[in-house]
Amino acid sequence: MGTSFLLLHPVKSEDDFIKYKGGRELYQQCIDKINASPYYTDHNFRKNGNMCIHIYMRCNFEKKDNIDYQNWVQANLSWCERTFGLYSKTDVVLATLPHFSTTQYEHDIFVIPFDQEQKVSYYRFCGKLAQLAELQRTYSSVMKMQFGLTRENVGEVRRSSKSGLYRPSDYPATLGAPPAYQGDAALFEKQVKDYIVQMQRFYEEKLSKTQKEASDTLKLENKYIKKENTKLNRYVGPYLEFIQKYGGLSKAQQMLRTSQYFQYAVRSYQEQGNKDLVQHALGIIKDGQLYAKEHHIE
Repeated sequence: MGTSFLLLHPVKSEDDFIKYKGGRELYQQCIDKINASPYYTDHNFRKNGNMCIHIYMRCNFEKKDNIDYQNWVQANLSWCERTFGLYSKTDVVLATLPHFSTTQYEHDIFVIPFDQEQKVSYYRFCGKLAQLAELQRTYSSVMKMQFGLTRENVGEVRRSSKSGLYRPSDYPATLGAPPAYQGDAALFEKQVKDYIVQMQRFYEEKLSKTQKEASDTLKLENKYIKKENTKLNRYVGPYLEFIQKYGGLSKAQQMLRTSQYFQYAVRSYQEQGNKDLVQHALGIIKDGQLYAKEHHIE
């Protein structure tokens, strides 16, 4: 069975906005909506006040659950409009940034929380733990009723978390900002579908490029390995042939020791001045060479 997840985060300043894709445009849209409110005709917006709420929604599921992406996005928007547009005389949704994969949907929605006086009031909706708990309860109820999703963070009342913040890297700059919901469900659905097609094309091209880069890197590595193997064989090859020739390492070592002892014996005869034994030893070596030649021993 799939799960649903909800996270809320206050957005206060322009610096907070620019963390998100298209953040400067979002900031200006937010300012324009706030200034258009009747309350701010003769009131100034409080410095460092919460300008809007970033709502992060996620659902995890299996393919067999067959959860329609468009229906899930629309359910999120409807819940936000009912919950935060209770007192508003204008559209409270500032922007909506959906993202999806095979078994996970994600949705970032930015809403401006207007109260009865048409004043922006984050604390009117999210200021107390009881309010946050109620938001979690109502959202999970909608997800349960419409899609059969269970609440992922049961027992938790979450206001903000780094893991829940929208990650700008998830949305490539080359695609531009995802479509914002402007009150027309049919238009928004078409815009989202077009954006999904663009996103799929982007990631297919990115995957193709990544595969090519990996292939080129592999070719370079193989070329380097081949070069190093050639060098290694040049130095080690003769030793390996010698060992193989004498039927193994121990036998090759024994042959080398015997040869060394024989050389030491000849050196000893030379030091003793015993020319007869030296000539005799050299004769033995010559006889060995002839024997190897006659029997075709390399």
